[in-house]
Amino acid sequence: MVSPVSKHDAALFSLAVLFVSLPLLSGACGSYTPPPSTEIPASFSSQDLLIDSSTAEFTDTGTARNNMAPSGVPPIATLSSSKDAPRVGRIVRSRSADISRLISQSRGKVVLFHIYASWCGPCRYEFPSIVKLERTFHSAGLRVIAVSLDDREEDLAAFLKKNPAGFDSHWVFLESDTAAAEFGSTLERYSLDFTGGIPFSAVFDRNGRLVTQWTGAQSEETYRQILLPLL
Repeated sequence: MVSPVSKHDAALFSLAVLFVSLPLLSGACGSYTPPPSTEIPASFSSQDLLIDSSTAEFTDTGTARNNMAPSGVPPIATLSSSKDAPRVGRIVRSRSADISRLISQSRGKVVLFHIYASWCGPCRYEFPSIVKLERTFHSAGLRVIAVSLDDREEDLAAFLKKNPAGFDSHWVFLESDTAAAEFGSTLERYSLDFTGGIPFSAVFDRNGRLVTQWTGAQSEETYRQILLPLL
């Protein structure tokens, strides 16, 4: 199942120029239309989940320690300080350079790199499995680097409120051809053949070597078959 990122056609056109198109998986959706924007409850603010990469220190667990948390919202380090407390991921406004740094600093971990958006049907189907896998294998050395291509942080925040994760979602807004080209160049540096279809996933071993990559949603069992030999 594959959804093309159709909401930024002009921006993502430059990505298509940068990469050789990957064949879509069997049964792929060729013209996926995003659903209407999620209605945000009046009492909920996206700031409850939002931090900025310019004020965050990234930890070796794949979450960001927020040095300027919104008033009344404790930093991640506080939320995760209890031994039995689940890790709480946040939305991190990120640039392409931040994504490159995260991948480079993940040597020694098995990395699942994942691009998604909350409006993408196959992404919504797959996301709970990724959350479960990270919680199960985090202590064994699995690190998830999740990148969201949502248009609005409010939509992403609403999705993550319903689907809480133990890893951060790095919000990369491709607002221009330049931003899209920079993002594409960053992924190309790591031999990632992203052509605009989501969900997109790639796995790196502990030495930073790209093991495999694909476009489309996969079952939890498929992920386990790929990840377990590397952990």
